[in-house]
Amino acid sequence: REANNELIWLSVFKQIVDNYTQAIRFILHQPHNKMMELEEYRRAERIKGWNSQLAESFFNDKLIDENKALHKYYRTQRVESTTDTRENRFVKFTLDRIIERLSLLMKRLSNGTSESELKMFEDKKAELEILRRNSFFSGIGLFDGFRQQSMVLQQRSGYSQVYRYWIMLQNGLDLIQGDTSVGVQPIWKLYELWCFLKVKQLVCKVLRIDPYNKEHIKKYIHEDTQNAFDLFNGGSL
Repeated sequence: REANNELIWLSVFKQIVDNYTQAIRFILHQPHNKMMELEEYRRAERIKGWNSQLAESFFNDKLIDENKALHKYYRTQRVESTTDTRENRFVKFTLDRIIERLSLLMKRLSNGTSESELKMFEDKKAELEILRRNSFFSGIGLFDGFRQQSMVLQQRSGYSQVYRYWIMLQNGLDLIQGDTSVGVQPIWKLYELWCFLKVKQLVCKVLRIDPYNKEHIKKYIHEDTQNAFDLFNGGSL
């Protein structure tokens, strides 16, 4: 079963890797950024952006003790654009995990894989590693999940593609009636699909069903029950 899962992953990988790398390149040229407020403490001589409140505070301190005012650290705030967003952390995370998984599978399946296919995987891995070493990712932190739905992952060019291909790799969507066209779906829909796949996997494990053998599956579906729940063909309750 594990070997089958590995072959499935590699099969999906071959289908999506070129479009995935293209999406990564697009992101590197047009990355998502956000405005972040930074708080700093500076001496008066090093403050560039004075506001009325800060100037008044310095003026009052100067009236009391000019020397002390010049050596005092004042709290300043400035707004700066940063690319260290959750979406960019997610992109970095997918690159790390895909490279890691591909390296592991190449070692495990090296004996039963043709030289030409191994060479193809080596080339794709090298291509992904070059993207991963891009200086853009040096300023991106570790991905720790999403606390809310990300419109960037759903709608923005490059990011929506990376998210879609990641879901495909995680779930082997090409096995669901041969359909790999997930499209840009809301996160709740993709979560529903993930739950469906997990339930299917658990049912197969408990009943010892081979999900790739149609004749085997038919033994567990009652044709005389019109409203039966067909887990394998998308039936309804």
